[in-house]
Amino acid sequence: RLVRDDGRIPAERNTNYKIIRTFENEPNDENLDNVDASKFGSYFDLIKIKKFRYKNPR
Repeated sequence: RLVRDDGRIPAERNTNYKIIRTFENEPNDENLDNVDASKFGSYFDLIKIKKFRYKNPR
C-alpha cells in the first residue's frame, strides 16, 4: 500500500533485482480479511496458549 500511495507500481524482484512480475491492479480482499477478529482470533492470543509451545525432545 505504501508503494501505491507514492504513485508507484509494486513489483516482485529476484536476487539480481530483475522484475519477475508487477502488480498493476489492487489485490482483491481475501475472505479471511473480512472475518471478525473475535471469531478468528489473533496471533498474539494463539502464542499465549501453552499447548502449542515447542518442546525440545532432547
